[in-house]
Amino acid sequence: MKENDIKNLKSEIIKKHEILFAKRLELKNETSLLMLEINLLDAQHTLDKVCQLNQQIDDITSEMDYLKQALEAIN
Repeated sequence: MKENDIKNLKSEIIKKHEILFAKRLELKNETSLLMLEINLLDAQHTLDKVCQLNQQIDDITSEMDYLKQALEAIN
């Protein structure tokens, strides 16, 4: 690969990683807020939503790990 192509690829990977990191923080925050609402809302529905958000967090974490590995492989 050309040096410029590698530089662009690294930049794209880092940008994607940053976007996913921010999204993961948003989801974690939303999860925390939902956990606080468990006593106030329908507990089963809220727990289902928390499970969905935790799965999204796990999916994003996996994708971030993949991107990190890709970046390490390029270096």
